[in-house]
Order: sequence, then structure tokens, then C-alpha cells
Amino acid sequence: MNKNLKQLVDEAYAQACKDDRFNFDVYTEQLTLQLIKQCALLALIEQHEPYEVILQHFGVQLEY
Repeated sequence: MNKNLKQLVDEAYAQACKDDRFNFDVYTEQLTLQLIKQCALLALIEQHEPYEVILQHFGVQLEY
């Protein structure tokens, strides 16, 4: 797993494990929000095509 993606997963997991319980709804919400924020930030600050930068940042290849 790409280090940037792993960091987001770990942060979402930490948020979801409050009070020694895992809350799946909190996990999916936090992960989704962080992914959207990362993508928006990358699209805003990069000089290249946003989709290329986002894919590269998360180490993902687009398959047709």
C-alpha cells in the first residue's frame, strides 16, 4: 500500500477506535473525508493534470 494512502487509513482507524471500540461508520466517514480533501488539495496546488497527480500520489494506475 502506498505510504500516503496508508497514512490516511491509519488516521481514520485511530479516529474510529475511541473508547477501545471500533466504529465502522466513523472509520468510513473519516477515510472518505480525508481522501476527498487530499484529492482536492492536490488538484488545487499542482500544475499538471489533476487526475495524473492524484493517481501518482496514491500509487494507483488507471485501468480502462
